[in-house]
Amino acid sequence: MSRSLLLLLEQFPFDPASGAARSMRTISEIAARNGWRVRAVSTTETEAAAPLDALETLRRNGCAGVAEHSVAGARALRCTHRAVEHTVLISGGASFRGRLGGHNAALDRIVDAAFEDERPDAVFTYGGSAEHVARLRAARARGSAIVFGLRNAGYLHREAFEHVDHVLSAGRWLSDTYKREIGLDSVPIPTPIDPADVVAPRHEPVFVTAVNPTLEKGVYAMVRMFEELGVRRPDIPLLTVASRGDTGAILRAANDAGVDLARHQSLMHAPGVAMPASIYAQSRIVLVPSLWCEPSGRIGAEALVNGVPPIVSDRGGLPDTVRPEGGPEEGGGFVLPLPERLTHRTHIVPTREEVRDWTDLIERLCDDEPFYEQSSARAREAGCMYAPEVIEPQYAAFFDGVAACPM
Repeated sequence: MSRSLLLLLEQFPFDPASGAARSMRTISEIAARNGWRVRAVSTTETEAAAPLDALETLRRNGCAGVAEHSVAGARALRCTHRAVEHTVLISGGASFRGRLGGHNAALDRIVDAAFEDERPDAVFTYGGSAEHVARLRAARARGSAIVFGLRNAGYLHREAFEHVDHVLSAGRWLSDTYKREIGLDSVPIPTPIDPADVVAPRHEPVFVTAVNPTLEKGVYAMVRMFEELGVRRPDIPLLTVASRGDTGAILRAANDAGVDLARHQSLMHAPGVAMPASIYAQSRIVLVPSLWCEPSGRIGAEALVNGVPPIVSDRGGLPDTVRPEGGPEEGGGFVLPLPERLTHRTHIVPTREEVRDWTDLIERLCDDEPFYEQSSARAREAGCMYAPEVIEPQYAAFFDGVAACPM
């Protein structure tokens, strides 16, 4: 029997600055490969520092039939990507923070039109704005099951799930957190990684790469690490890749702290990319010194599947992401601590001693080729847990359960 799923997001599902949005899209594509008819209704809102060219981003992602249409009286882009039919409200697309403002009415009309065309058996979504919750309540009243994609710890109150029938989380740490804090049961499945988007066809291990230099991702820890390496080891190429911040984010953070990173010719900066594979094509090491409790840490998982050793902090679900078996010597990534005084709200540059383990490990991975090759092989082996043949059956079974017990 045919089953239908509506992916409903208030932001752009192809947003390169949002791992959550990209994961929701990938999960929907898995559902499409496993017997569901999948449509997606979304907007062009982005978490990047500047608006995206949504039309060009869709084309770069290989979407078919990209064109602008009038849908329910609103301007929208329509296309198909991996058997998912997308309708994207053209909403401006800058600095999405969960509020669509004047675009809510247009999104409501597009959702209504989708329901008139075919009522979905399930709506797959996240978000907690009042307008979005009202949208979900209306969908549930029409007979659709609501499946909530839990991608962060921002919904730690039971009221957020009053209108929800099924909860899918990004991993065990996140599920355990919600169970402990508010008694919520959810199904944990590791972050889906689509090799076509993520795996670089060729790999030249050059840069020590840090993605998204923001407070949450540990920009001030990056400042100290890159300052130390720039002084001691100017031969090691360093790279920051913009995401929610822009290419100058780390330099501004450094200047605010009285550190002149601009003098280091070994440090380069790149804008955000449409396809993550291009990040890993030239990365030797990936740094993830996050200072907030990462639910899972998509960057770490993507590094693993490319055979790029990630070095991550011990916050949230990051250790489970890169060391899926949990043992101290198992898995493919390195987990190192950062001082507890450093949080995602502090503007503190750690001391050189506080990042010594990080910089020493970076130097060893750059200097000791046998050690690097061993670490790269371990990363690739650990990354097998994210292979489609491992992950997809788990998601297929979850959606089979939704179909069996819709509401």
